[in-house]
Amino acid sequence: MSSFFCDDVKWDGQYITLKWSLQNEVDCSTIQLLLKERKTQKTINVEVDFTQTDSNLVTSIKANSLNHLTAGIWDFYLKKGRNRKVSRISLNAKAVSNEQTRYYIPFYKVGKNLNCTLYLTEDYGVSLRYASEDILESKAYNVVTYQYVIEGIKDNYQELRLQVTLSKQWHSKTILIIKNEYGERYEMPAIFQNQDLVIEKEGYSFLQGKCSFYLQRKEGRILEQVHLFIDEKSSRLWEGYALKTTRYEHISISETASFKLQVKESNRPDHIISGELIAEDLTMTQQCMSFHVSLDEMGAVEDWTFFLKRKSSEEKLYLRNTFILEANIAVISIEMEQTNFIVSKGTTWILHAEKRHINYIEERKVGLYQASLPTRSDRYIGFYELTDEIGAVPIIQKTRVYAVSFMTRQQYFKLKAPADVSIHSLKMKKGIMTLTVSIALVDSNAITFNGLRLIERNEHKRIIELQTNKKVTTKNGRIKVTSVVDLNQLDLDPFYWDFYASISMDHLGDRDIRIYSDHYGVIKKLRHFMFKYTLVDEQGYMTYPYLTVNGGLSITHRKKGEYEERKNKWTEYAAYFYYHFFYQFFSRKPVWLVHEKFSETAQDNSFYFFRYCYMNHPQRKVYYVIKKGALDEKNVNEYKDRVVYFMSFKHLVLLLSSKMIISSEAKGHGYAWRVSQGVIKKFVTEKKYIFLQHGVLGLKKVDSTFDYNTQNSAELFVASSDYEKSIITKYFGYSNNHVIVTGLPRWDVLEDKTNLLEVGKKREILLMPTWRNWLEEVEETDFVKSDYFHAYNSLLQSEKLHQVLSEHNLLLNFYVHPKFMPYVKTFTKSSEHVRVFQFGEEKVNELIMKANLLITDYSSVSWEMYYLRKPVIFFQFDLDQYTDFQGSYMDLNKELFGEAVFNPEDLIASIDSTAKNGFIEKPEFAQKRNEYFKFVDRDNSKRIFKEIMHKEKDIDKQKSFLDVFRHSDMVKVLWRRYRKLKMVQRFGRKFLNRHKQ
Repeated sequence: MSSFFCDDVKWDGQYITLKWSLQNEVDCSTIQLLLKERKTQKTINVEVDFTQTDSNLVTSIKANSLNHLTAGIWDFYLKKGRNRKVSRISLNAKAVSNEQTRYYIPFYKVGKNLNCTLYLTEDYGVSLRYASEDILESKAYNVVTYQYVIEGIKDNYQELRLQVTLSKQWHSKTILIIKNEYGERYEMPAIFQNQDLVIEKEGYSFLQGKCSFYLQRKEGRILEQVHLFIDEKSSRLWEGYALKTTRYEHISISETASFKLQVKESNRPDHIISGELIAEDLTMTQQCMSFHVSLDEMGAVEDWTFFLKRKSSEEKLYLRNTFILEANIAVISIEMEQTNFIVSKGTTWILHAEKRHINYIEERKVGLYQASLPTRSDRYIGFYELTDEIGAVPIIQKTRVYAVSFMTRQQYFKLKAPADVSIHSLKMKKGIMTLTVSIALVDSNAITFNGLRLIERNEHKRIIELQTNKKVTTKNGRIKVTSVVDLNQLDLDPFYWDFYASISMDHLGDRDIRIYSDHYGVIKKLRHFMFKYTLVDEQGYMTYPYLTVNGGLSITHRKKGEYEERKNKWTEYAAYFYYHFFYQFFSRKPVWLVHEKFSETAQDNSFYFFRYCYMNHPQRKVYYVIKKGALDEKNVNEYKDRVVYFMSFKHLVLLLSSKMIISSEAKGHGYAWRVSQGVIKKFVTEKKYIFLQHGVLGLKKVDSTFDYNTQNSAELFVASSDYEKSIITKYFGYSNNHVIVTGLPRWDVLEDKTNLLEVGKKREILLMPTWRNWLEEVEETDFVKSDYFHAYNSLLQSEKLHQVLSEHNLLLNFYVHPKFMPYVKTFTKSSEHVRVFQFGEEKVNELIMKANLLITDYSSVSWEMYYLRKPVIFFQFDLDQYTDFQGSYMDLNKELFGEAVFNPEDLIASIDSTAKNGFIEKPEFAQKRNEYFKFVDRDNSKRIFKEIMHKEKDIDKQKSFLDVFRHSDMVKVLWRRYRKLKMVQRFGRKFLNRHKQ
């Protein structure tokens, strides 16, 4: 049966109001409202009047006109039109809130033991629920129960007094509820005199047989009940009656003999009650965001505080707020300027309301839970500028919660007014590119085209305006623009520049819209005709257009790579054709390719796993990839029959034929770095991948790189403990069966070599910092101005450091991270006690095994030292900046397994004290080891191999038609072109999304 969506449903305990938006006028005489009881299917007509105002259809139903309905769930239907089609009435909703929020309050009392309220089903169908008040209360409220001791009983024949020590809040707005054995419920105001609960006997003729009673009070969505507790023996209340505790710990009155009262200690639970706070009308003025909340939902508004809670975190920002009362509504306003405190942390923060009670805390997510969800663009309420680039945007999420998200103005415009700029044609000759694009918006009359531009993809965001030669507005409102771009004349900095169309919008101002390709011919030309579309200047810089992973048109300007000569491309094509016409028909055994960072090293997890396979499973076709002439080539000399040179013909053929890539780095390190053109790159992206990891996760966030739904997704993700596995499943999007807890291969050869030190030789300290993503590829002049450079350079130059090193006869080995190799000469040694290593000069494993102490900041090598039971000092001089820009999965203030210091002076003092203590690991760090390592042995590679073999059939299985379909260039083109159509969106959600299994 179809649904007839309404836009708004109101309930105040007396009236139900339904409202629909109409495109055209309707004949109200052809509309009939129905109610159908769900169990019996009994149907009744509801006599109501429909009115039309401002394109809305509205009707109102008085609750007492439905007093004849019986207990059950009654669903609303609408019979409309000449054919009298019957449709279910539903809110136009996409997300489901919890059941409690879908029950409206207050209730309407129908009869002695029957109440009703408006109720929304899981599909947001509009219904009425008729039931006892007990049942409705259990659905609509958070019920908090207490057990209080009756401390004494007084009976003066006219009234009964129970001595109960209750807080003063119970002395108001409290009712006494009495139930007899027939299920009948009676309510009366609770009367307190001092600490006595007074019950007048007169008129209580219903106290026949067994009765129970308790106190109850409501405020917002909280229902508090006091169950009065007494033992099996109690004193006589009045003649013929006595108290007794039932199995549910209610107090019962029954005809029995008198008993003696025994008092027990009361139990008052302390806890947090989570839930939802129903709000409406989220708006934003220049300074504040505001929303409306019913007093039925809140109770006393002044008792509530509001805070923003960071998504997937426990971080909170408490907010100042003001409110105005309008009838039964509180209009709450929050100044957006307060979000300045969290703008640097970014992401999305959920709005919560908090109310502190004596024994518990209410904590509720504020959201639009009882109204239709606005359209996607209308869920972004406004933009409040916080910095030159970033603003705070109040939003209504798909889950209906209110939140604040941080984004640029351009990102806000993109969400608020979706637009589409696609490539019509792209041609290039002698460095002159002719580009034709078309621009479309939902409301094309509200835009003015300003021109095309290139924007640099880095923090500088330089803009180059492009000349527009021709502009045409087509019949369907699309704007077609042609621009001629002479790449020879552009003043470009490395590395990436993105194409945008600049427009002005009547209600939002200026906006840049990314240009995407939905043209199949353009995709193929840029991939296969790279020489035609590449310009190389006299300085050896190459400039060429390319398409990003998401199809955006960009330009790369960079030094010509080692593998981008014509001969390399001919080698690629030769390997491609050889594989497809010959090799694939003769190769039967599955090939595994193993590589490390940039295919230049043989000293990490990949190498040790390859070595294990070579020595223990020679029948497997496992090959190691390394650059010819690399420093670590000597490490693989004894395995030469299974070593292939990077980007050689053999490597490329094996790359095409391989069943899986196994690596401690992203699989892109097994192909020419930054090369986006050619026939093989696409195959690399689609290869099955086993991620051995470079180190243990915890100290640095990297889920954006290795998330399951990116091109670096792995079939198996290696972890070292259940603790690390929980990080991978929580933050990376992997299911449990894709994560294997085995330990790292390089740990198989780890041993403590500090005891092998020759007499008189210096004991060693390894200083090994990690890289900073905000310093990647900066110029040397900028690098030497950074806090990173100053912290480590001042440490190396410190006289106090050299004094400590000399006193304890220590050698400090400073191992520079690969990302900072270009700047290695800027770190200077100033004594015989300090050595500076470039990346690759010595094996990291060897340095770790020889070291007595490791000093790092956030590097994963710290786990190796911890594995060997050696001390670690964390030098975190830029912790706040690191947390803001990089982040970690561990709590760096509580969960570290070594001492943390924050300036060079404290670091030097810690080195001194650790040396004096004989480089012994502190007990408080040693006791955490079992949590962070599941295995401490030399079988890590063996476990990984066993897991791969166990799942090889699933990993190695042929691509299904659906997988091939998903990765088809034609499908991607059609998706980008037609994805705004609802039918295409439904198709995409069902067939194009990749899901975890």
